[in-house]
Amino acid sequence: MDDGPLWWPLQRLVDAYRDGSLSPVEISELAQARIAAVNPTLHAYVLPTPELARRQAAAAEKDYRNGSAGPLAGVPVSIKDAFHVEGHVTTLGSLAHADDVARHDSGAVRRLRQAGAVIVGKTNVSEFCQSATTDNLLGPDTANPFDPSRTAGGSSGGAAAAVASGTCTVGLGSDGGGSIRIPASFCGLVGLKPTFGAIDDSGGFRAFSPFISVGPLAR
Repeated sequence: MDDGPLWWPLQRLVDAYRDGSLSPVEISELAQARIAAVNPTLHAYVLPTPELARRQAAAAEKDYRNGSAGPLAGVPVSIKDAFHVEGHVTTLGSLAHADDVARHDSGAVRRLRQAGAVIVGKTNVSEFCQSATTDNLLGPDTANPFDPSRTAGGSSGGAAAAVASGTCTVGLGSDGGGSIRIPASFCGLVGLKPTFGAIDDSGGFRAFSPFISVGPLAR
């Protein structure tokens, strides 16, 4: 894998924004170019969101200039397709929801927006997040960036492949029985299943909510 800024840990990237050596707009465009390059092979993303990312990156750049940047300002983040992003489809990996456009953000997505994160796209999931491999009838299986003949794990396999392939710095995932931890281990990442309820899980897929925590995948 590369060693450029798209592979940097979150804090190093934010520090570079703060000292002016990197620009959120520049990194957002690099992320979209990287998605376009690797997604045909990895199928990490079901929906890149370049226009949303450009708007958020421009806002983050302005916030750094005027000293009001949030803790995640300009950081490229992918969103597991079990969470709502207002105005974008939430498929849950199912043909039954292939055209369901979200009317609001999930709670965790709303918090990411408030912190200044740049949403680069929605990542693939197993159908209804029910498998430890990321496969569904909407498209090809998500592949492992280190060996595309192998699985990235699941059900947050799209998020893991997205982070490990350098398309984003952090992936938002969810975990009931290993759905963050399995793909993180398969793709050489850190995946955290926080205490249930520690991160807002409102407004998303909550069919198994007593067992599911919202958490990150990162380097």
